[in-house]
Amino acid sequence: DVSMPLLGESVAVLGSPESLQGRTIKMDLARKLRGKNLELTLAIMQKDGKLEAVPKRLELLKSFLLRIVRKGTSYVEDSFKVQCKDLPVTVKPLLVTRKKVSRAIRNHLRKECKEFLVSYLKEKNFLEVCYELFTGELQHAMQPKLKKIYPLAFCDIRVFETKDVSKAAPFVINVNATPATAQVEDQMAEAEAASAEATALVEKSAKSSAAAKEEKSKTESAESA
Repeated sequence: DVSMPLLGESVAVLGSPESLQGRTIKMDLARKLRGKNLELTLAIMQKDGKLEAVPKRLELLKSFLLRIVRKGTSYVEDSFKVQCKDLPVTVKPLLVTRKKVSRAIRNHLRKECKEFLVSYLKEKNFLEVCYELFTGELQHAMQPKLKKIYPLAFCDIRVFETKDVSKAAPFVINVNATPATAQVEDQMAEAEAASAEATALVEKSAKSSAAAKEEKSKTESAESA
């Protein structure tokens, strides 16, 4: 069996310890996170004579993102490399606003998000950040700062990865850690509320436009008569 400390469980994998060294395992955590399609890629390594699967990449799947980015909202993406305490990582955050916003606001959100993550991650080890993404601690710390710029329906890290997990510093993971299911449900509800609000505004605008055209048509008919 290969132990997965982040998830607090083990998985059976066929092969000898030598052949499994460096191999990867992919896990869809949708069930654990109640609908949040987070794919976790783990690298198998030998530690103290035992096989252990260490997080290498966390990624929100496209199917989940399509449910989050709704009509009438704006999204902000970015991709950059940053140094954790122990190794370099690639970070790709994703923000979704409650309504459509200007390019200036999107650029401001992107800039503040990057500054926050660069400052936050340099104080943390890679595995520690993986743990905080799983429990929602990082997202919880990031969202209030960005909401000061503009209300957000969604705030998360789309991709978090490293190329050389073998250099990751050890991190004692709390096996009783609770995944961020409540936060996922709140974000999904907020995204749906933002979408419904945006749709209502579009419908209201369309009705107003139709009424204005009808009124104009009546006026023109009366004038021609």
